[in-house]
Amino acid sequence: MDLEHINKTMLTATQESIESLAFAEVYASTDPTPMSSKDCLQVQMDITSPASGFFILQAPTAMLEEIAQTLFPATEDLSETQINDLASELLNTIGGNFLSKILPESTSFSLGLPQIMTLTTPDEQDQLSWNFNLDEISFSLYLTGEIVCNL
Repeated sequence: MDLEHINKTMLTATQESIESLAFAEVYASTDPTPMSSKDCLQVQMDITSPASGFFILQAPTAMLEEIAQTLFPATEDLSETQINDLASELLNTIGGNFLSKILPESTSFSLGLPQIMTLTTPDEQDQLSWNFNLDEISFSLYLTGEIVCNL
């Protein structure tokens, strides 16, 4: 599969997922934004079939709080657990949407539970990465592992 098709599919999956959850527009970006561990969350989710790998979301807490305010407008103070749950659900939705679009219809896939991780730079071997903007806030997605070679 060609990289342009993979990139367009990830953009579509991300846009659809965030627009359905938060009614916000997402745009592709060419510039990754440096993130620090104090203002950013990293969520990782295993892909166990049809090949092994991981989806990784790195997003500023400000962006997640903005989405959460859309989902829970009556909640003034969002807890860390609510923000973590939202980030996990966001990655789960984007990852599932992407795989359902990119894999052949007859191919099933299996995902693990998203986990909040320490902010790190993902290994560049067998990796695809994408940068996006939501209301001028940058975030990144990564796909790593054997699954990359099987697309």
